[in-house]
Amino acid sequence: MREYQEKLEAEVKLNEQLLEERETQLSETQDQLDATQKELLQSEKLSALKRLVSSIGHEVSTPLGVSRTASSYLIEESDVVLSSFQNNTMTKSQFEKYLTDSREAGELLTTNLTRAHELMLAFKEVAVDQISEQKRDINLREYIQDVLLSLKPTYKNAPVEVRNNISPEIELNIDAGAIAQIVTNLITNSLMHGFKDATVAGTIVLSSETTTDEYILIYMDDGKGISTELQQHVFEQFYTTRKGSGGTGMGMYIIQELVKERLFGDIEFNSDEGQGINIRIALPKSLVA
Repeated sequence: MREYQEKLEAEVKLNEQLLEERETQLSETQDQLDATQKELLQSEKLSALKRLVSSIGHEVSTPLGVSRTASSYLIEESDVVLSSFQNNTMTKSQFEKYLTDSREAGELLTTNLTRAHELMLAFKEVAVDQISEQKRDINLREYIQDVLLSLKPTYKNAPVEVRNNISPEIELNIDAGAIAQIVTNLITNSLMHGFKDATVAGTIVLSSETTTDEYILIYMDDGKGISTELQQHVFEQFYTTRKGSGGTGMGMYIIQELVKERLFGDIEFNSDEGQGINIRIALPKSLVA
């Protein structure tokens, strides 16, 4: 009995030691998973920012190119008129034409430089927010309009209409960068999955509702939707139906993390195959500015 008891105690001690080692391994594995998750989130954020920089750079080049052409034309015409004036050969019709052309060139310059200025302001605000992760006061409708403006180069040539129907009265003190990344990921997902890489016509609508305790940000598209079977995997990491075709499987997972961890809200996803998607993001009124 004594030998059996000693043997049993030794086995118990060994099992306890193995259990401690397993718990240590599991803890280390969890720490590695947490670190990897943070790296993936940061990588996805930087990838979104890189795409934003690329699209904005391309978009800004158009109004700047038009402005450069208009200013060059204005300089050339001014030189011609100045030469005619100095040589006493300028006619009334030539001067009138110069004034008319100058005004048109000025209007062209104003329109295109204003466009470039708006794009750069929107890009600067959104980009800084995504990097800083700091809370600040925003008007939800106006801020999302800036986000949509910065994203417009990605869908301006697509047969997809994006509408901002959010109430102009929602003022929040919030992590604005999280809002920007959520909207960016939602638009990207809709274009890629709902509208087949933006080749199919459709509509995206952002709207809002107000309850006693929450502001609800509603995102809808009328794309191809998601089957009931696939919906249970929507928020899973690395789950994508576009593996090898540009899908990372991180888009909706990141959205859920941002809503819960950085905005202290909740998210609901609803869809029917062929009927588009409906996403409701609840933001607590404690975030009111």
